[in-house]
Parts: sequence; structure tokens; C-alpha cells
Amino acid sequence: MSADRIRTMSFGEDRPADPELNDAAFSRNRRGEFVLLKPKPGN
Repeated sequence: MSADRIRTMSFGEDRPADPELNDAAFSRNRRGEFVLLKPKPGN
């Protein structure tokens, strides 16, 4: 697999999974999310 097929995006404080300001929320917001994309037909 070539490196141009992987993209990293960081949302930081703009899109938290949990908007609360406590230790449990901070823990939930330290995360990685993976989205698998299907290739376009013909590629």
C-alpha cells in the first residue's frame, strides 16, 4: 500500500467526542477514529 492512500486529520478541541470538562471526558476525547473508504469504480 502506498502512503498517499492514508490521510490523517486532527480535530482537536473543535470536535470533541464528549464536551464535558472532567477526567472521564478528557479520556474519551483521546481517541483515534478510522474510516474505511471503498475505491471508486474503475480504480
